[in-house]
Amino acid sequence: MSRLILIRPIHHSSLINLETQNAFMKSTATNKVFHILKDAIRSNKLIFTDDLAKISRGLNSPDTLPLTLSSKQIICKGDPQVSSHFFKLWYRILKFQTNRLKTTIKTFYRLQKTSKPLKNAKILQALDLPTPAFQISRREVVESHRLRIVKSKLPQLLLLTLIFEEMIIPIFHFFPKLGIRPLLTTRALRQLSKSYSFEKRVIKNDNFAMSPYHLKTGELEALLKTLFSCPVPNWRITLWSKLNIKWRLAEVLTDIHQFLIVDDWLLLKDITNESKEISSISFNELVNFVLERQLFYNGEDLNAMVHSEDGRNVLIWRLICYLSFKFDQVGSSSFTEKWGVNNVSILNFPGTKISTDKIGLVTKQHLKYF
Repeated sequence: MSRLILIRPIHHSSLINLETQNAFMKSTATNKVFHILKDAIRSNKLIFTDDLAKISRGLNSPDTLPLTLSSKQIICKGDPQVSSHFFKLWYRILKFQTNRLKTTIKTFYRLQKTSKPLKNAKILQALDLPTPAFQISRREVVESHRLRIVKSKLPQLLLLTLIFEEMIIPIFHFFPKLGIRPLLTTRALRQLSKSYSFEKRVIKNDNFAMSPYHLKTGELEALLKTLFSCPVPNWRITLWSKLNIKWRLAEVLTDIHQFLIVDDWLLLKDITNESKEISSISFNELVNFVLERQLFYNGEDLNAMVHSEDGRNVLIWRLICYLSFKFDQVGSSSFTEKWGVNNVSILNFPGTKISTDKIGLVTKQHLKYF
């Protein structure tokens, strides 16, 4: 693993400017990735759906993510009259949650048996070549990543299942940090996301590229604890920090950064693939993408947003602006040639700014620009 430190300026002028419509048009005029993605949306080459029969299988892994509707919403949607029968409704909810638990266990058991361990550094190295050394789908990458997260919580999950049995999902409902993400209820996910909103991120050297190995132990600890995509529990991060095991913290941060680059690149590659007619992404993949990049403000209910037209459009354009900023002018040159090796400073940037020197996100008021 490279420990080379490259320092490069990240100019705020390269961010998409949301201050005014004229500023927006000027900042996107030469961004080829933005216009490709915008055209994909307008021509319905890129679509977002809650119909799992219509999603692109190579892009999505919905069974490894939480649902975007509560069990009550799903049950009442299928049988509206059940909402007036209290005990019948809660019996159906408990049965639904038990089936969800069984499905999740089967899904990850299958992945454990069939999926191959993937190293983000090797994938990134292969993708950086003019002709990739191997073909891999986004689904394979995210399933491998999500399996690793579940395995890190497996002893805890088995103990809680042994103690609480069918009541384990209600336990996760009130204590979301104990649970694995596919089993989190909509309320639990909303509670969990409060700790990882855009405002909570630790901004470190936002004008320079920097390797994780250049950061101090305390800075690594603080940054990792603000990253939603961090697979390591906070108690272990604290322990490594107290023992000054800096290299472990730096490697975790590097791996997270590399995973996000690989995930972003494979998504972008699928959308821009001219031989493919449609790239279809599920609602829960869209929500998860926004969560892992922390492209949301504190108090926003992403599950509710994805089921309303305006809310979903806000999430979609946040995704598009993020990818457009990150991969603009990355094509003939490699990603590392533009950003440097293990440049974790780009984790600070959502791709947009709301004034000359203030970073911010797309909101409903900006939709008229698109």
